[in-house]
Amino acid sequence: MKELNQYIFEGTPDGYTYLASPYSAHKLHTQVLRFIAARDFCVWCLKEKIPVFSPIVHWHNIVQTERLPSDAKSFTNQNEALLWGAGGLAILDIPGWQASLGVTEEIELAKQRCLFIRLVRRDTEYKGKGFTYKSR
Repeated sequence: MKELNQYIFEGTPDGYTYLASPYSAHKLHTQVLRFIAARDFCVWCLKEKIPVFSPIVHWHNIVQTERLPSDAKSFTNQNEALLWGAGGLAILDIPGWQASLGVTEEIELAKQRCLFIRLVRRDTEYKGKGFTYKSR
């Protein structure tokens, strides 16, 4: 298990980990906070040499600058193709993930492919800056 001051996560046994996290929201501020949480986890994975792909991190700036739709359905085709190549699915446990249509779709696709699925949990007792995640 890899450990750094902010995260605890094992990665995926095969290939890269696809990071599922909520994004769509009525307020831009909420979308930005969700993007930052996903980005921070991806940065940590990069430092720990854990291959990870996050559609939120990949598309956030493009969606904002090009004024593209940010709903889950607009990205279904992209997400399916990228999840198909993944070795596993990590679900970022931040507010909104259980109600997220996109995350729900990604979980169902991962189950159909019999992928390794891991909930990456925030440690609420972490006193430092950012989040601590624990695999479940």
